[in-house]
Amino acid sequence: PLALLALYEPLTGLVAIAAVAGVIVCLARTDLAVLALVAVAPVEEAIRLGGSTFLSVTKLLGALALVSFVLRALRSQRPLVLDGTQAIVLGILAVALVSMLAAAESAVTTAARYASFALVYVVVTQFAGEETFLRRVAWIVAGGATVAAAWGLANYFAGDAPVATVPGKDPGDFAFALATSLPLI
Repeated sequence: PLALLALYEPLTGLVAIAAVAGVIVCLARTDLAVLALVAVAPVEEAIRLGGSTFLSVTKLLGALALVSFVLRALRSQRPLVLDGTQAIVLGILAVALVSMLAAAESAVTTAARYASFALVYVVVTQFAGEETFLRRVAWIVAGGATVAAAWGLANYFAGDAPVATVPGKDPGDFAFALATSLPLI
């Protein structure tokens, strides 16, 4: 199927082949899956797939990182690294899930978002002792924020947005993402 797509739509086929290769690499290497997730985090809402309001590249990469982590844990049979910060994050998640039971429907979305954050946090903390990985995370955060800032400024100067932001992203959330990455730049 990819070969036929490449034959009739060469650019689309090339992108599809690169995407499949990227997924395979990310499934084999959890660290690269996490780095890809970190790279797109500042522009999370701007990159939608197929015009979907629900499906974004960030959500797909987050799911890919979690699946990659599970496969890595099954392959390596290394014990999980557990620390106090994970207990705090998972404790807050437990409180959020319990409070969700008594709250309105919108609480489900918030709790699901926090659950995904908590799971990714557990994955990232598995690399806590690896300085090279942490250095790469810092570089990727800085690079992703720089690209996001350039994109936001381009939208502003082109007159596409009243403030510097990327499409679909709340300007306050965008500013927060850039400001929190500033110490790494």
